[in-house]
Amino acid sequence: LVGLGLLLFVICTLNVLWMADKLTMGSERRRRVQTETTSLIAPLLTTGSDSAVVFETTDSETEQQIEPIDIFPWDLWPSGVSRDELNIKDSPFDFSSDWVIFLRIPKCGTKTMSTLIQPATKSKNCAGGFFGSPPADRPLCHAFGTCSVTNLDRVRKESTSKNCHVFENHHCDWFDLNNVWNSSLPDIKYITIVRDPIARTISEYKHVYAGNPKSWDYCPSKEPGKSFTKENFLSYLNNPTNSQGMRNRQTRMLAGCGSQVLCSDRYPSDRDMLEEAKRNLLRCKEFGTLSKFNELIVRMNHVMHLNINSFTIQTEARDNMPLEWKHDEEVVDLVASYNHLDVELYQFARLVEDFRIHQLEETNQMHQVECSGRRCDIVKSMMSKLWELIP
Repeated sequence: LVGLGLLLFVICTLNVLWMADKLTMGSERRRRVQTETTSLIAPLLTTGSDSAVVFETTDSETEQQIEPIDIFPWDLWPSGVSRDELNIKDSPFDFSSDWVIFLRIPKCGTKTMSTLIQPATKSKNCAGGFFGSPPADRPLCHAFGTCSVTNLDRVRKESTSKNCHVFENHHCDWFDLNNVWNSSLPDIKYITIVRDPIARTISEYKHVYAGNPKSWDYCPSKEPGKSFTKENFLSYLNNPTNSQGMRNRQTRMLAGCGSQVLCSDRYPSDRDMLEEAKRNLLRCKEFGTLSKFNELIVRMNHVMHLNINSFTIQTEARDNMPLEWKHDEEVVDLVASYNHLDVELYQFARLVEDFRIHQLEETNQMHQVECSGRRCDIVKSMMSKLWELIP
């Protein structure tokens, strides 16, 4: 009886606190979500653009009645996908049989995720080797093994025998990965990270230029002039030799072209490829943007019932290399023009991400992440701890 009384007290207290939170914070959160959504959609409201979205703001009184689901720009939603996929998932990870497949797009915070996902899934002794999905018209221009069925199937068998259920040491695209780890199976859990295309493209340029003659999946050109100047970067960006890394890489990798067929042969148009990239993003058990990496880890814990309590941000020397030029209008416009598919994909990812963050905030399960230096710790509030007491 004492235990039952305590449980009832906790439930009543939780309900009172939850209602108070809803009354005091609900309208504020709705206004914030709408403001963020408006700012995200703004870049897509370009006259004559086939991706334009009609979005109307409301006055402050009406604004308080709007829920995020009502303001989501469904014109951006891929065809053939249920709108229920907007909601955050619940897909507990079975440590004895499930797989986590990290679709690892270059320069999207991949090293940090790779270091924490193995211990989070209790995986050890994962099979070695690094693999990539080079374009079909440049079969010899890649630095690592290809993501062939033969190679990936070998990795899967070796890793399984060593009690490893994670594949993250690669830059394989969706098509090549899905040939071995079928995303439609309940024991296969894909995750990925996307990044602002402007920052990602410049970061890849810094990483591969003046380095090895072969990058992950292409052979970078060497532009005349001093390295890392603005003029050099723009020349590098304009050079079609570097298109694999500089133009819509995120969309291509998420849609999946494979190493045997060109993207132009697999998809009738760029729009079809973008639609498939969005569908595959939603097929992931969870995904996020690099700008909200901390929130992604909290959501992964929630979705897959993991127990990641802390992590360390991994960096490389070139990540901290300052450029002597700014991302001015000329740079932003040119990168965006070559990465127009990635721009829309990123905006779409942010909208879905913010909606799911809001869902967890509504139930006080969006835990805070406190960082000191490169070390970050997930801190649960008293409210979230109370929620966990309820069966």
